[in-house]
Amino acid sequence: PEATAAPCYYQPLLYQTYDRIPIVDLLTAAGIGMDSPVNGTKQTYRYVGAKIEVQVMYFNAWRSVSRGNPLITARGQTQGGEDGLHYYYCFKLVDNSPIQDKQVFMAGPFASSRTLLSKHGFFLQPVVTGQLAKPSALAVVLQLTAGLVLLSLANVVVDFLALYVMRSRTFYKRFLIQETDMAQVLRFDTVSDRHIERVLQVRRLPLGGDRVEKIIRLVNDGYRVTDDLRTPSRSAPEFELARQSNPSLATPLSAGGGSMLSALSEDL
Repeated sequence: PEATAAPCYYQPLLYQTYDRIPIVDLLTAAGIGMDSPVNGTKQTYRYVGAKIEVQVMYFNAWRSVSRGNPLITARGQTQGGEDGLHYYYCFKLVDNSPIQDKQVFMAGPFASSRTLLSKHGFFLQPVVTGQLAKPSALAVVLQLTAGLVLLSLANVVVDFLALYVMRSRTFYKRFLIQETDMAQVLRFDTVSDRHIERVLQVRRLPLGGDRVEKIIRLVNDGYRVTDDLRTPSRSAPEFELARQSNPSLATPLSAGGGSMLSALSEDL
């Protein structure tokens, strides 16, 4: 393939184990031509010459290549190099850098005339650089830690704005800060799901959700589990409501006279 303009993608020709790039394609990749005018003058690069910086960029991790400079991309892998090591060329014209060499030839030691030979050309200055990457557990940990810190900071900022700055901060404070009696929540470990549903029905609370949601719903409604889980407190509002709906429960039961839970079950 031939380079037509800069920047460009160009696959160099392979000569044995070396890259072979014609001078015309090299100058095109650098953004100039052999007969292009030099800085708006009538002189051309063919006559004046120029200095071109050849950057050989090595890398082993694919990344986006800046197109700010003309470049020629070489083969995907170096010859005899490590697996995964790639490189590309970047040609850059050095401004105001004419290349010339003058030689004087004398016809003899006492000659009355001389010959001045002025030579112009292109000087290629190689620069080897690149970026090589390798896995680093420390870098991963640092990135994760920085991300967690930023997330925590964002949470603090949002909570501060919601609690002290926003117009509805009083409502936000009520919903963001909730107090739960964990002692009562833990006492539900030995309470059956059937008993929980019965208490929800008596207190006229929604029955939907899993066990955790039902327990939280009862605790927030003021329900308390007594020491004797089979005999809930007779002063609880749900049993007062049950007695009003069923006169047969109007007589209080003694501690040994029966189970209030069985009477409540019959009422439901």
